[in-house]
Amino acid sequence: MKTLDCIKHHLTTLSTNEIFTSRQMLRFGPRKYVDLALSRLVREKRIRRLSFGVFCLMQESEVSPTVHDVVAKKKGGSKIVFANMITGEPGEPDCKLTYLTDGYSGRFLCDGARVILKKICDRKLQLSKTEIGRIFLALWLTGRRNVDAKLVRHSISRLSPEEKAKLRSYLPLIPGWLHNYLIAELNRLGL
Repeated sequence: MKTLDCIKHHLTTLSTNEIFTSRQMLRFGPRKYVDLALSRLVREKRIRRLSFGVFCLMQESEVSPTVHDVVAKKKGGSKIVFANMITGEPGEPDCKLTYLTDGYSGRFLCDGARVILKKICDRKLQLSKTEIGRIFLALWLTGRRNVDAKLVRHSISRLSPEEKAKLRSYLPLIPGWLHNYLIAELNRLGL
């Protein structure tokens, strides 16, 4: 139980709301013993399992880590670029959260929500960095079959005149089918 003792000692050094992973505990022993020790600590209610391989200290008075915190920890923090709630609210059944990342794609459960990590290309990453770009990114992710000129017009109608003047700068970043809808809308607006 040397692994268990080392992990228990390490847990005393963590702050109450700090998230840790089983991968971080591998320095205290082989995977088998780390998994057994963490499982035992969960049963003893000393730690709480947030998702596969992600844990936090069991604290009743503290605010629980959010799904976003767990995703950031699983993906190394810096690889998450944009989050979009697709269906439902956290805590509801059938809640599905989609995160766009420049890392690997994947799926996991966290606090009753299905979390989907979807790898995106560099153009989508660039679009995710601005408010106007996120409009086009949302249209792009909606898909060619589900987007029409009316939806593009409605999405653009919420922009201010100054923002509409910047729309042409986004043409190189969007796919051809969305490019055609945007050009038609810009011509209609006289921009």
